[in-house]
Amino acid sequence: MIARVGAGISPALATLDYFLEHGKSPVNNARDVDRFFREPGGIVRYEDLAGYESRWEESLGTSFHGYDVYTCDGWSQGPRIVLMLNMLENQEPRALGYNTPEYIHLVSQVINLAISDAHKYVGDPDFAPAPEGLYGKDHARAQRADRREERLSRMGQFNLDPELANVMAPGKRPRPASGSEVNLSPAVLRLEDRIPTETAEALWAMGHDVQSWGLWNWRACAPTVTWRDPETGLMIAAGDVRRETASLGF
Repeated sequence: MIARVGAGISPALATLDYFLEHGKSPVNNARDVDRFFREPGGIVRYEDLAGYESRWEESLGTSFHGYDVYTCDGWSQGPRIVLMLNMLENQEPRALGYNTPEYIHLVSQVINLAISDAHKYVGDPDFAPAPEGLYGKDHARAQRADRREERLSRMGQFNLDPELANVMAPGKRPRPASGSEVNLSPAVLRLEDRIPTETAEALWAMGHDVQSWGLWNWRACAPTVTWRDPETGLMIAAGDVRRETASLGF
């Protein structure tokens, strides 16, 4: 759905429209999920979904270069943002220049470290509270100093490794995967082809195993952004072109 800036949009709920159009309710959908997992011997059941209730929860937050940043807690992707921003707090990525070899090198290292921490420690806080200090600035400084090169295993929404905070359990909210999180070697760096060749070559020289991800790749990211003008109250939203996204406002 595309609308001009400032145009009003009906507050219709797309999800409800879908269910009405296809004759399915959320309850029926939960039973479909049950069948999908049950047939091959999976462990997700109808009761895990039908018994879920949303609730208001405390946000997870940090500060970054004068801004207060808030996200959802461990059952979401939010903790990764907090971990990344904390590690970049005392850095000056803007001074490196956007998408320069130095900029990409720094950001990719921070992403690897943050996802490594999230993989090991972050899950539904009702079942696996984060270790004390994980989201603190001291931990971020230690991580930057460490810059460890450990191997990362596949991180998915449905994880059965009992050593990880995100291991599945009855009634537990699985932390969502964000596209492709398979990085069997932190040296691998996948770039979309819009990054100049000379930048890729410089990253090779830094030790990165640079691989092409095509011109546009949905695995890279697909953010949706909402901005509210503090003076007029006008809200502007945008969706990434890499995936089917929509911006709605009312």
